[in-house]
Amino acid sequence: MSQLGALYTLLAIAVTNEVTDSKSTFLFRYDNQESLRRVKLVHSFYTDASPFATDYDVWAEITRVCKRFPNVIIEESWVKGHQDDDTEDVSIEAQHNIDMDALAEVHRESDEIMPQAPLFCSERAQILMDGIAVTQGFHHQLRVHLLGDNLRLYIKGKTGWSDNEFNTVNWQALERYLKAVSPGKRTNIIKMQHGWHHTCERDAMFKESGNFKSGHTSTFCPFGCGEIDYRWHFLRCTKSPISKEAASETRKLHKVFKRYKVHHEMQSVILQRVKATLQSQRIVPMQLDDHTDPLLQEALDEQDILGWDQFLLGRQSKRWEELQHKEYSRLAAQLPANSSLPAHFKSTVLSKMMIQEATYIVLNRWQVHNEVAHTAITAKEYIKDRNKAKVQIRALLSAPRPDHIALTRLIPETVETLLSQPLERIKEWIATWKASKAYIAPSLITTYMQTT
Repeated sequence: MSQLGALYTLLAIAVTNEVTDSKSTFLFRYDNQESLRRVKLVHSFYTDASPFATDYDVWAEITRVCKRFPNVIIEESWVKGHQDDDTEDVSIEAQHNIDMDALAEVHRESDEIMPQAPLFCSERAQILMDGIAVTQGFHHQLRVHLLGDNLRLYIKGKTGWSDNEFNTVNWQALERYLKAVSPGKRTNIIKMQHGWHHTCERDAMFKESGNFKSGHTSTFCPFGCGEIDYRWHFLRCTKSPISKEAASETRKLHKVFKRYKVHHEMQSVILQRVKATLQSQRIVPMQLDDHTDPLLQEALDEQDILGWDQFLLGRQSKRWEELQHKEYSRLAAQLPANSSLPAHFKSTVLSKMMIQEATYIVLNRWQVHNEVAHTAITAKEYIKDRNKAKVQIRALLSAPRPDHIALTRLIPETVETLLSQPLERIKEWIATWKASKAYIAPSLITTYMQTT
């Protein structure tokens, strides 16, 4: 909007001094190529631009103001943006652009009341929400505005959170993750978060209230632990076939931490809490050492209040992202001049990856629950079949095999990771391995045979 402010100032001066017909040059500097493209099209804006284009109203107003100057010459110039700050020397114009972005961000996050968006003369229509103009994503913005408060109340009712506790969740990171997954997986995750998935308790409730048909004859956990199978019980059940495999379940999460150079103490705290949750251990308040970053203590305390089952469901405290952002700033300060951190070293990327690996653990445990709850087998039979499959996998991997891509691509990073999968996935892997080995010609087996 700074460009509009400058244009209005020029227009006011021109009108006051009656110099609208003088020859002038308007130079637009941007760090965005799309913005430059639109400046080039300013004279044909109404024929080329779609009313649904991003910031259509702003560009329409720029066009209207520019037309008040019949002899104006429009020029444009690209400069480095805020993402290029501190990477190398930048021009004065680029640094000015970076400084303006920083000031705008400070103002946006401040408690100052934003001025009401003007109703531009060039607009065909305008949507205002709480005094803020909506210029893109109309359907999404309207849905959030109309349904957001009800969803907030619903989540607070399910979890027992207060407004302050609700606001500590990193909802932006969860949104980034959900946008990146397939629609089917997104549906499963949302069902899990809200407790809409079918448990024995939930099925029994539907059976009593209507014509819902369920094969469950009890509301108790199908693993035989004696507890009610409430919506998130499967995460902590001590009788689950994978209840003692928390170490292997969290191995991928640990690898993510190592790859993204996560704050060392943050790694330890999260892994300890997640393992304790999966093993149904009591979570007690933890007072960290005095030399520990206070932000880590705040993150831990907030997540303890939110719940570590909620952490696994993707509802994680904002403090984790803030702490890692601080860690990346520290690492960047230690680099030599003209060096920068890898592109994936961003706290927002890490937050998304943490949610991805946490929800993977949840979905994995839920599938194990379903294989027992929604089939005729008992938990004892399931565990027996699973142990047999484990023995078979170890035998297949230790047997001589051809060094062929059809098999090497099936070899897991660790055997433990494969063995922690639900029974159906283990059976699928065994069938694929056998089929691949049978597909390879005998001559290849003779040529490439090796023993591992």
